[in-house]
Amino acid sequence: SAPPLRLKRSPLLAALSIVVVRGVLVNACFYAHARANLAPRARAAAAARLPLVVAFFSLLGVAIALMKDVPDTQGDTTFGVFALASGLLGGTLG
Repeated sequence: SAPPLRLKRSPLLAALSIVVVRGVLVNACFYAHARANLAPRARAAAAARLPLVVAFFSLLGVAIALMKDVPDTQGDTTFGVFALASGLLGGTLG
């Protein structure tokens, strides 16, 4: 987290950015690349699976967003940065 964004100060915004990039953006770009380079039959198969892939990686992104601060709960607590891990665990892990 660096100026001007400072996403660490807003856990929801930080989590949302992880989910959007890992769950949606990466998969949509990969799908666009595959669509441009695959045969028509393979394109249809890829299109049918896209929502499932986006859903799976969005859930994975949520898990990453929730767990990303666990190693730093002590530092978050010390410096008064609210993160889900430090808020729920009170800086007990890390």
